[in-house]
Amino acid sequence: MIVSPLAMKQNNFTSLKSLVDLVMNCFFISTDNGVRIKTWPASHLGVVSDIHFEDIIMQNVSNPVVIDQVYCPSGKCNKDISILPSQAKISKVAFLNIKGTSRTQSVVSLLCSKGSPCEDIEFGDIDISYSGKEGPAKSSCEKIKSNFKGKQNPVLVYFGLGVLFLAHLGESQNATFDITKYGANANADISEAVGKAFKEACASTSPSTIVIPKGTFQMNQVKLEGPCKGPIELQIQAILKAPSDPNAIKVGEWLTVNKLDFFTMSGGGTLDGQGKAAWECKQSKQCTKLPNNLSFNSLTNSIIKDITTLDSKSFHVNVNQCKNLTFINFNVKSAFSTGDDCISIGDETEQLYITKVTCGPGHGISVGSLGGNAGEKPVVGVFVKNCTFTSTDNGVRIKTWPASHPGVVSDIHFEDIIVQNVSNPIVIDQVYCPSGKCNKDLPSQVKISKVSIQNIKGTSRTQNAVTLLCSKGSPCEGVEVGDIDISYSGKEGPAKSSCENIKPNFKGKQIPAVCSADAPAPAAAAAAS
Repeated sequence: MIVSPLAMKQNNFTSLKSLVDLVMNCFFISTDNGVRIKTWPASHLGVVSDIHFEDIIMQNVSNPVVIDQVYCPSGKCNKDISILPSQAKISKVAFLNIKGTSRTQSVVSLLCSKGSPCEDIEFGDIDISYSGKEGPAKSSCEKIKSNFKGKQNPVLVYFGLGVLFLAHLGESQNATFDITKYGANANADISEAVGKAFKEACASTSPSTIVIPKGTFQMNQVKLEGPCKGPIELQIQAILKAPSDPNAIKVGEWLTVNKLDFFTMSGGGTLDGQGKAAWECKQSKQCTKLPNNLSFNSLTNSIIKDITTLDSKSFHVNVNQCKNLTFINFNVKSAFSTGDDCISIGDETEQLYITKVTCGPGHGISVGSLGGNAGEKPVVGVFVKNCTFTSTDNGVRIKTWPASHPGVVSDIHFEDIIVQNVSNPIVIDQVYCPSGKCNKDLPSQVKISKVSIQNIKGTSRTQNAVTLLCSKGSPCEGVEVGDIDISYSGKEGPAKSSCENIKPNFKGKQIPAVCSADAPAPAAAAAAS
């Protein structure tokens, strides 16, 4: 995130006050900078004030926190700041709760103008580590007056208007806990060793890494629960195998992670749920409750990356009550088709970003079903982009029950989607009733608004390519449809759309023409899913 220097280069006075009010809840991964304010040297007059960077996660970022008032990318500026300093005044800036890892030793760089020093700069709860060979993380400060609260790592101290470089004080290097040193052996149950390693890592105040090295290990049920004293990475390099017996885990999931801040799961490993026997057991109705491979609960500022979940006995991963949780290169594989949504989004979900997911077979990506229970909290801010659906029963979908409890679904965006042989590519279904035993005479009370469906292209397996069936009791509002190009080549004729209780806004091309004529209800596969 950058507060741009361009306005400071013009030939008149420019104020950036209130241009950036709050930058909050953001992730930076392998970027050259994190959060930055930059102005030219020898600049014209300007003002930058009331800027707030809060609740930020840095992962392998070169310059996490920067104020640079000698910014000169071309190298051709007059940097003799003793004569021509920047005249842009920076004040009332807050850097609060910024945590993670730096790719460079210089973690915090605050180089303010000699001609107009920075004022009223607040730092609170900064915790950014660096583990390179040069030594621990450092900060550099020049011409700045700062206020501090909470933890500062690396430590920032202000003395007059000089330049100061400080390293961590009292901080140790990252601690590593290899489970083989806690009794883990190949092809044997490692659950106890993982628990012991986690207990010690959890007590460490410096960032810690639990390593499950390459190899194949058996692992019974494991629960890792915080809060812990420092960031923890669980590095799974191995193939982990769950008990094959469907009845081995009576309650809960196979691997559960609860109540951690700055947790990372990584390593390129595989969690093999060994689900075949469980699927057969469920089909014969001898098993009722089967465990998911993974469950993440009450995690904040955390990342799951480079992990494969294989052949889960039930769902692959469940996420509850998490904030700022990111999945990167997370692979779901199964010899058995999902039989359900690739991703299902329940109530109390806010600011969820889903990108570059390949889904199929299964039921697509769904918001809902919603309205089935009293007191459900809103779903607000879901972004599904650059995804591909192949031979799924649905593509992108919002579904709510008829005769429902009140609810809210708002600010939902489906963009840049490819559908290949998908039965129901685009669906809003407010009479969702898979059992066929609902009271469809009573409308859904879930309000759907501010939905965009943009740039969705490909082929449909059924004639009904677009279904927008909204509630007669609470019609959909603010729905925008743009650049739809979905073909159907069946004997019934070209693709169609069906719409009820909705007046979309259109832009771009619409193939088929959306909401132009009645068409059949969603295909049977979708209605039963």
